[in-house]
Amino acid sequence: MMNPLTALKIRRFIGEFVQDKEHAEIAIEGLALIGEPAIPALLNAIETGDHSLKAHSMRALGEMGSSAVSAVPALLKEANDKESEERYNAIEALGKIGSPLALDTLSAALKEGNSRIITKAAAHALQNMGACASNHLLPIALSEEYAAGEAGKLAAESLRDARDSSLAPKLIGAMESHNPHVRANAAKALGGMDFPTVPLALAVVLKDESPIVRAEAAAAFGELRVPPPEIAPLITALNDPVAKVRKNAAWALGELGDSRADSPLIGALKDEDAEVVLACCDALAKLVSSKAVPHLSKLLNGANTKFRDDAAYALKEIGEPAAKTFVAALKDGNEELRAISAEALGKIGCHYGLSALVNSLYDDSPKVRAAAAEALGKINSVNSFGKKANSAIPRLIDLLLDGDEDVVVHSAHTLSGLVPENVQQLHSLRKAMIIMSKTRDWNGEKKGEMHFFAQIYRRWAGRLAGTSAQEHKGMQAPPARFRKLPGKPGMNSAAGARKLAIGGAKR
Repeated sequence: MMNPLTALKIRRFIGEFVQDKEHAEIAIEGLALIGEPAIPALLNAIETGDHSLKAHSMRALGEMGSSAVSAVPALLKEANDKESEERYNAIEALGKIGSPLALDTLSAALKEGNSRIITKAAAHALQNMGACASNHLLPIALSEEYAAGEAGKLAAESLRDARDSSLAPKLIGAMESHNPHVRANAAKALGGMDFPTVPLALAVVLKDESPIVRAEAAAAFGELRVPPPEIAPLITALNDPVAKVRKNAAWALGELGDSRADSPLIGALKDEDAEVVLACCDALAKLVSSKAVPHLSKLLNGANTKFRDDAAYALKEIGEPAAKTFVAALKDGNEELRAISAEALGKIGCHYGLSALVNSLYDDSPKVRAAAAEALGKINSVNSFGKKANSAIPRLIDLLLDGDEDVVVHSAHTLSGLVPENVQQLHSLRKAMIIMSKTRDWNGEKKGEMHFFAQIYRRWAGRLAGTSAQEHKGMQAPPARFRKLPGKPGMNSAAGARKLAIGGAKR
């Protein structure tokens, strides 16, 4: 007989399904922990409940995994019903439970092709079931009837992600098929196989007459668990006449992380196809290639703005060797480039460029001023720059009165981590806070900001406690409006940027 307390918990958790999403998620986790004792109540909810109750009940059963095997018949009933609103949830749950009884139903759903959502759910469910599902996925991936369609491609992806290397010989054999879609699916699936002859087989089909096969073979190299002994076939593929093959080859070289690829990838930055260039940027970022800095810098500063974000990302990942590039770009006439460069210097986190960032606090663009203020705070948080920041403090205090909210919050956050040099800086902060107390709206959620500014002030006053009594007199406490504030210290605003910048959680 069920423990009365457990029965009460089950009823309460199922009752939570009708609440908001957060309550429902907690209830699903709770029922999954209870396990088998909760199954009868969940099956009853599936039988009698509304759409929401059924969906959450199926999810809870799925989270129980193999311990919910007794629920498989009810879930199969829903999964086989093409008119059921809960078909997707039933298929997903069956995949997590992993019973072989579901293989035929899931395979049939994968082959239907009427709904991409159902097809993808079935493929993913079969993938979750591991080796026992491989023999159902393989014929779909390699069948001429399904190979060219969504079912065949998804089956190949599921085989790749299931990583059942015992299938490698059959997949390599499928490379001999006259159907290019079968060969392409076989190449795709081989990317997940840890088998000695897979790299050689993929290198061979990188020369296939069909571009779809070559493209899948190039991508498969990037999925290999064990890097191939040679990357020459992929480097050659960077010159393939078809852009998708070149793009996939660049991506794979980045995934493999072999430094021998940096020069070929740098050369491919001149490719006529934008997608190939972007793939090369991402690959060079993964290789952290300092050799690529001047070439990526040209893209960053070039006329084609579509490359700017990816070039900036790659240079940020490369790190300190790219700092000079971003410092120079802070003087560019393009506002977006200046903002990106300031943000990048914050990400890199080195002292080089501090003076340039301080100068950017005076930029005409509020976007650049905010980015520079935030960058200075990030650099200081990971690599304290002590007295080097003194030149920034007066301007950051001035920016507390800026008309742009992002500038204000990032300036405040950065000031909170700095140390004042003298009482005059404390006096300047006090004056700014007095003006803010009169001009800024402190009502409602923003009241928490007052705590934060009070904390900055008290911290600064504490740092200056050793100064002369006369110089420091009356300066120990923040302005009157910032004293004896109710509630907890910190930022209470729900606005994302403000919450992150002032007293909120760290990024």
